[in-house]
Amino acid sequence: MADQVVYAGKIKDLPSVTLQGHGGIEKRIVFGPERFWENYTARCFTLEGDAAVPLHQHDWPHYVFVLSGEGRVRVEDEEYPLAPLFWAHVPAGKPHSFERVGEEPLTFICIVPSEGDVTPPASSCSCGCDCGG
Repeated sequence: MADQVVYAGKIKDLPSVTLQGHGGIEKRIVFGPERFWENYTARCFTLEGDAAVPLHQHDWPHYVFVLSGEGRVRVEDEEYPLAPLFWAHVPAGKPHSFERVGEEPLTFICIVPSEGDVTPPASSCSCGCDCGG
Protein backbone atom coordinates (compact mmCIF):
# COMPACT_ATOMS: atom_id res chain seq x y z
CA MET A 1 0.00 0.00 0.00
CA ALA A 2 1.40 3.42 -0.97
CA ASP A 3 2.12 6.02 1.69
CA GLN A 4 -0.93 8.16 2.24
CA VAL A 5 -0.41 11.92 2.41
CA VAL A 6 -1.83 13.37 5.63
CA TYR A 7 -3.04 16.96 5.37
CA ALA A 8 -3.94 17.66 9.02
CA GLY A 9 -3.13 16.36 12.46
CA LYS A 10 -1.85 17.08 15.96
CA ILE A 11 1.52 18.78 16.33
CA LYS A 12 2.33 16.51 19.28
CA ASP A 13 2.06 13.50 16.94
CA LEU A 14 4.85 14.78 14.65
CA PRO A 15 8.36 13.37 15.19
CA SER A 16 10.29 15.27 17.84
CA VAL A 17 13.94 16.00 18.41
CA THR A 18 15.33 16.86 21.83
CA LEU A 19 18.11 19.31 21.07
CA GLN A 20 21.54 18.14 22.25
CA GLY A 21 23.03 20.51 24.82
CA HIS A 22 19.61 22.09 25.31
CA GLY A 23 18.08 20.37 28.30
CA GLY A 24 14.33 20.79 28.14
CA ILE A 25 14.00 21.99 24.52
CA GLU A 26 12.05 19.90 22.05
CA LYS A 27 11.55 20.69 18.35
CA ARG A 28 9.00 19.37 15.84
CA ILE A 29 8.91 20.31 12.14
CA VAL A 30 5.34 21.30 11.26
CA PHE A 31 5.99 22.51 7.69
CA GLY A 32 9.18 22.60 5.62
CA PRO A 33 10.82 21.33 2.44
CA GLU A 34 9.76 17.74 3.24
CA ARG A 35 6.32 18.80 4.50
CA PHE A 36 4.46 21.07 2.05
CA TRP A 37 6.63 24.25 2.26
CA GLU A 38 9.74 24.42 0.10
CA ASN A 39 11.27 27.77 1.06
CA TYR A 40 10.42 28.08 4.76
CA THR A 41 10.34 25.84 7.81
CA ALA A 42 7.78 26.15 10.61
CA ARG A 43 9.15 24.55 13.77
CA CYS A 44 7.26 24.00 17.01
CA PHE A 45 9.52 24.46 20.03
CA THR A 46 8.64 23.53 23.60
CA LEU A 47 10.83 24.81 26.44
CA GLU A 48 10.45 23.10 29.82
CA GLY A 49 12.18 23.48 33.19
CA ASP A 50 15.05 25.97 33.07
CA ALA A 51 15.34 25.68 29.30
CA ALA A 52 16.46 28.76 27.41
CA VAL A 53 17.95 29.52 24.02
CA PRO A 54 20.99 31.72 24.77
CA LEU A 55 21.77 34.99 23.03
CA HIS A 56 22.90 34.35 19.44
CA GLN A 57 22.28 35.68 15.92
CA HIS A 58 21.78 34.46 12.35
CA ASP A 59 21.61 35.81 8.81
CA TRP A 60 17.87 35.10 8.59
CA PRO A 61 14.72 36.40 10.33
CA HIS A 62 12.43 34.53 12.75
CA TYR A 63 8.62 34.82 12.85
CA VAL A 64 7.22 33.56 16.16
CA PHE A 65 3.68 32.72 17.35
CA VAL A 66 3.20 31.64 20.98
CA LEU A 67 0.79 28.75 21.57
CA SER A 68 1.05 28.25 25.34
CA GLY A 69 3.05 29.14 28.42
CA GLU A 70 4.90 32.33 29.22
CA GLY A 71 8.37 33.53 28.42
CA ARG A 72 10.55 36.30 27.13
CA VAL A 73 12.29 37.06 23.89
CA ARG A 74 15.28 39.36 23.82
CA VAL A 75 16.07 41.19 20.58
CA GLU A 76 19.28 43.19 20.86
CA ASP A 77 18.94 45.11 24.16
CA GLU A 78 15.14 44.91 24.47
CA GLU A 79 13.15 42.18 26.24
CA TYR A 80 9.54 41.45 25.32
CA PRO A 81 7.04 39.26 27.18
CA LEU A 82 5.62 36.15 25.51
CA ALA A 83 2.26 34.58 26.35
CA PRO A 84 -0.43 32.65 24.45
CA LEU A 85 -1.40 34.33 21.17
CA PHE A 86 1.57 36.75 21.29
CA TRP A 87 3.84 37.13 18.28
CA ALA A 88 7.46 38.21 17.90
CA HIS A 89 9.70 39.11 14.99
CA VAL A 90 13.50 38.76 15.11
CA PRO A 91 15.13 40.57 12.18
CA ALA A 92 18.07 38.97 10.40
CA GLY A 93 21.40 39.69 12.05
CA LYS A 94 19.97 40.79 15.41
CA PRO A 95 21.16 39.08 18.62
CA HIS A 96 18.24 37.27 20.27
CA SER A 97 17.32 34.73 22.93
CA PHE A 98 14.22 32.94 24.23
CA GLU A 99 13.43 31.82 27.76
CA ARG A 100 10.53 30.26 29.61
CA VAL A 101 9.09 31.88 32.74
CA GLY A 102 6.41 30.53 35.03
CA GLU A 103 5.50 26.90 35.60
CA GLU A 104 3.95 25.87 32.29
CA PRO A 105 6.10 24.84 29.30
CA LEU A 106 6.55 27.58 26.69
CA THR A 107 5.42 26.35 23.27
CA PHE A 108 5.78 28.46 20.14
CA ILE A 109 5.91 28.19 16.36
CA CYS A 110 9.06 29.70 14.86
CA ILE A 111 9.19 30.19 11.08
CA VAL A 112 12.52 30.69 9.31
CA PRO A 113 13.75 30.39 5.72
CA SER A 114 14.55 26.69 5.25
CA GLU A 115 18.32 27.29 5.35
CA GLY A 116 17.72 28.68 8.85
CA ASP A 117 16.47 25.41 10.33
CA VAL A 118 19.60 24.85 12.41
CA THR A 119 20.05 23.87 16.03
CA PRO A 120 20.30 26.91 18.32
CA PRO A 121 23.68 27.18 20.05
CA ALA A 122 24.07 25.26 23.29
CA SER A 123 25.94 28.19 24.79
CA SER A 124 26.58 31.78 23.88
CA CYS A 125 29.47 32.16 21.53
CA SER A 126 32.15 34.68 22.38
CA CYS A 127 32.23 35.86 18.77
CA GLY A 128 28.46 36.56 18.75
CA CYS A 129 27.63 34.11 15.97
CA ASP A 130 25.45 31.01 16.11
CA CYS A 131 28.26 28.43 16.11
CA GLY A 132 27.80 27.60 19.80
CA GLY A 133 31.56 27.80 20.39
